[in-house]
Amino acid sequence: MVDAVRPVPSRGSRATKRAIRRALLVFVALLVLIPFLFPFLWMLMGSFKNEVDYMAIPPVWFFVPTLENYRQVLVDSNFANYTVNSAIVAFFSTGLALLLGIPAAYSVARYRRTGFALLILTARMAPGIAFLIPWFVLFVKVHLTDTYVALVSTHLIVTLPIVLWMLIGFIE
Repeated sequence: MVDAVRPVPSRGSRATKRAIRRALLVFVALLVLIPFLFPFLWMLMGSFKNEVDYMAIPPVWFFVPTLENYRQVLVDSNFANYTVNSAIVAFFSTGLALLLGIPAAYSVARYRRTGFALLILTARMAPGIAFLIPWFVLFVKVHLTDTYVALVSTHLIVTLPIVLWMLIGFIE
């Protein structure tokens, strides 16, 4: 009996199938990503439009790009000052949260104080707006309004429970 001779697939057909499969995968990934990336593209396009084109209904898709918006933000405003202020507040509130949170998380994890950890989590569930008026009254009384101390301590109150809760699990 004669064995049937099967044609051996050529390397070209395997490579072609692999290329088609990869192209199809990229196409499907792009289809999935487009709805997520569209808002970012829309914001980027809007940053290069003038106000008339940006507010136009229906939207203007083809326009003459301008850098006036960037010049206005970077040159005409106090953008650099605001960025430095934000960096200072972020640095100090994060640093203090870690400085206070690491020892607290260690003691909670070491001595298995789950009740205290639950209390911290429960306190974090309170809406931040509930602290607004008492904090403002306190800052007015001690003359801390419009200072870094007030802003850093406010951010610290929000971030410390999160830092503590996350570090307890890490240390355990």
